[in-house]
Amino acid sequence: MKVKRNNMKPKLFENISGNQFKMIETISEGNYADDFKVIEMMRQYGGSFVKALGLAARYADPDNLERIKKAWPEYWQKYSDLASKQSQSK
Repeated sequence: MKVKRNNMKPKLFENISGNQFKMIETISEGNYADDFKVIEMMRQYGGSFVKALGLAARYADPDNLERIKKAWPEYWQKYSDLASKQSQSK
């Protein structure tokens, strides 16, 4: 049985090649540009669990993204720090 997905949710990211994504829409709630950087750091540098968490965060709506951030704050902080260091070195 196929599960129908809600196509009403805005698409925030587009896969441009392999594991690389670009933001295609910004929602006014929250700071999605920073969240996107953290998610990409999780997906690029995390272990298997953190990569899966990053994938879930990438597809999460704003409420579920907040739940992920609150459930695993140590991971979110670690990859947020990594994203900040990487953007400072550019």
